[in-house]
Amino acid sequence: MEKVAHDYNIRKRKTVHEGKDTGQSAAKKRSEEKQKNGVKWSFLEHKGPVFAAPYEPLPKNVKFFYNGQTMKLSEDAEQIAGLYAKMLDDDYTKKKIFNKNFFEDWRAYMTDEERKVITDLSKCNFKQLHAYFMDLAEKNRNRTKEEKLALKEKNEALLKEFGFCTIDGHKEKIGNFKIEPPGLFRGRGEHPKMGKLKRRVEAEDVIINCSKESTIPVAPPGHKWKEVRHDDKVTWLASWTENVQNQVKYIMLNPSSKLKGEKDWQKYETARKLHQKVNKIRENYQIDLKSKEMKIRQRASGNNSIAQLNTVLPRPSLEALEIKMLMMKLNRDCFYDAITHAKNKSS
Repeated sequence: MEKVAHDYNIRKRKTVHEGKDTGQSAAKKRSEEKQKNGVKWSFLEHKGPVFAAPYEPLPKNVKFFYNGQTMKLSEDAEQIAGLYAKMLDDDYTKKKIFNKNFFEDWRAYMTDEERKVITDLSKCNFKQLHAYFMDLAEKNRNRTKEEKLALKEKNEALLKEFGFCTIDGHKEKIGNFKIEPPGLFRGRGEHPKMGKLKRRVEAEDVIINCSKESTIPVAPPGHKWKEVRHDDKVTWLASWTENVQNQVKYIMLNPSSKLKGEKDWQKYETARKLHQKVNKIRENYQIDLKSKEMKIRQRASGNNSIAQLNTVLPRPSLEALEIKMLMMKLNRDCFYDAITHAKNKSS
C-alpha cells in the first residue's frame, strides 16, 4: 500500500512539473510569435498627456513700451513677448539670427494694428516684463514649506493619474507624460532656426495610441484629438509634430518598463555580436587604406573616420553627427563606385 502511494506521489509531482514546463514553453512560444509578427502588446490603456498650463496675462502694472510709448498688447502678442523678455539676460537675444527669427514669428501673432505700429525690434522695451518674470522666479525659489508641500502633492497626484499605463495586464510607468510649454527655439551652436517660436501644443495636434478595448483618453474641454490609433506594432502612447524642425515627438514608456528593457536587450545583443567581428572589420579597412584603387582607399578612410568619431565622441554633438553622416554617405558612394568599377573591369 505504501509503495502504491509512493508511486502515485511521484507521478503527481512529475505531472505538475511537466505542466509547468508546458506552460512556460507555451508562454515562451507566444512571446516569440508576438515578436516575430512585430506585435508589441495586446492591451494598452492610458490617460493621455498632460498639457502645459494655460497662459496667465500680465498684471496691469507691468507695461510694454514701444519707441518710448506704453502699448497694450493682445494676449497672443503679450505671451510671445514674455517668452523673449525672460531671455533678456541670455546671450541668445544678442544674436542677429535669433532676433530676426523671433521678430518674424512674433509679428505673425500680432493684430493688424500691432503690426502697423511695431516694425522694429530695437525700439521694443521689455524691461518691465523681464523684471516681473525675474521676481516671479525668485518667489518660486523662496516658497514656504507649506507651498512646497502643496506643490509636491499636486505633482504626485498628476503622476498617479497620468504617469502610469496598463499594458497586457501590467501597470507600467510612463517616461514623459507632460507636453513642453511654448518657448523660443535655441538649438545647438549657430542654428539657423534659433529664436523661432515653439508654439503651444493642443489636443488637435496629438495622435493617441491605445487598444480598441481600452478606455480612450479624454481630451481637454473644448478640444478633440487629432487622431486615435490602435497600432500594436509600436510602443509610443501619444505623438505630435513640433513646428520648428517638423520632428515627431513621442510619449513613451519609462526605461525601466518591460518593453523598453526588451528593446535595450536586443540592442546589447546586436552590439555583442558586432564585438565578435569588430577586429576583423578593422583589419579589413586598415588593409583597404593601402589599396591601389582610390575608391577603396576613400571607403576605408570613411570607415576609419567614423570609428575615430565613435571613439572620441561616444555621444557626439549635432555638428559631429552631421560630419559622421557625410562620411557615411561618402563611404556608401565609394562602395557603389567600387562595385561598379569591379563589374566594368571584369566584363
